[in-house]
Amino acid sequence: MRKTFGRILATSFLALMATGAHASSGLVVKQGPELGLDSSKHSMYVKGGFLGAGVGYAYGVNERFTLRGDFTTMGTYKRNQEIGHFDYDLKLRNNVGTLSADYFPFDSGFRLTAGVGIRDTRLTGVTSTNEFRGVALSSGDTLHGKVKWPTVAPYLGLGWGHNNGQNVKAGWGFVADAGVYFGRPDYSLTASDSAMAKMNAATGGNGQALIDAELREWKDELNKLKVFPVIHVGVSYRF
Repeated sequence: MRKTFGRILATSFLALMATGAHASSGLVVKQGPELGLDSSKHSMYVKGGFLGAGVGYAYGVNERFTLRGDFTTMGTYKRNQEIGHFDYDLKLRNNVGTLSADYFPFDSGFRLTAGVGIRDTRLTGVTSTNEFRGVALSSGDTLHGKVKWPTVAPYLGLGWGHNNGQNVKAGWGFVADAGVYFGRPDYSLTASDSAMAKMNAATGGNGQALIDAELREWKDELNKLKVFPVIHVGVSYRF
């Protein structure tokens, strides 16, 4: 805030000095991008879209490159969905901080983006059923599934905006991103003690084979998400 207020004061002072010089001596003093008065390399932005909303900061290194850092969260998203042969109560959590570099091949807002995300992205699910792969269960018997994506994830995408190094004026702007985070998830599936005891009793101690078969259903259903999509739109303010 102090830096912004100081910049406003400095801009006003230079503008007044330029006006006075022009009035008293007829000299022409250039203003605007030549002196950096109307252009800005810094911006803050907010965004929202598929898998969350976030806030970030961008710095225009030059007319071709911008560096950015942001944080995105979606809280916890809940839904019921069938995976394999059973309906699971699912919870998806996605919190990610991303450092990225934007490349602007043209003198416009279009850009290519590469970066790395530090994230907490996981999916958990629980189901309660009266029968599991031919084994009779009771209402208190449950299965618990978990999918955890890698903490460090490369990011590639494209978008619009954040071209702060192209002598753009201070003020509001439109930003958009579409891309993917990369990383193969880890899977786990466990049964409650009571459910596992009944599966072992029915299979001669081979209840884990039934769990492993169900886990393969999870992998077949969710393995496509080793590429995690992202779509966001938002607004920025350059200062």
